[in-house]
Amino acid sequence: MWNHRTGHPFRIGPARAQKIPRTIANRAIWAALSDCDSPRLPHIALTYDMPDHFVVVYDYIPGKTLEEVASSSNGIEEGRAVELLSGICDAVTTLHEHGIIHCDLSPYNVIVAADGAHLIDFGISQMRGAKHNGNTIPLGTWGFAAPEQYGFAEVSERSDLTKRDQEDRSCTSAAPQYAP
Repeated sequence: MWNHRTGHPFRIGPARAQKIPRTIANRAIWAALSDCDSPRLPHIALTYDMPDHFVVVYDYIPGKTLEEVASSSNGIEEGRAVELLSGICDAVTTLHEHGIIHCDLSPYNVIVAADGAHLIDFGISQMRGAKHNGNTIPLGTWGFAAPEQYGFAEVSERSDLTKRDQEDRSCTSAAPQYAP
């Protein structure tokens, strides 16, 4: 089967369904993500509504989180770390090209698979230019969330870049690095 929007074949294989509370579900994120054509991002197969949740079905990516890999034995070999970080940068670049701010980049939201790093968990992502309403609910992985995610300003691509730097440090040490 072909995806007529992207011109590429649909991937048929294991999938994961993510239930997002309707109060924080952002359908624009999932629509934009379905237009992304990156091997480092999940391919969206289906979205649908339930009474209290918005459900997204996308590729299941087998592997371990970057946190698990970095915490094991002596961390990650330098060449492999560069390869993984390159994949993360590719994923983030594609997101930003489509106006998506991930808002939760952390070693817990990167899967290290046989073919490299894959970015996951878009439940709190926002679109570029989304208006800050002053009622921001603190979301994101503690130690990796940018201050603007706690209501101090609108999120932007810079929010993801700050957290990507923290991932760089996590990837190149045996112990996870947390923001001061």
